[in-house]
Amino acid sequence: MRALFKRAVADCSDSEFLSTKRHLLSITSGIDRTTAATQMMAAQLGV
Repeated sequence: MRALFKRAVADCSDSEFLSTKRHLLSITSGIDRTTAATQMMAAQLGV
């Protein structure tokens, strides 16, 4: 899923899409935080 957003961010090169690019970067950052939290919880549970 992150790769999809990363590709979308790369496609948003025009200045009129700057806010969309910021939004997609925010989503990507959220995905990264969620993934890290999930991995940490799995490690604590010994999964």
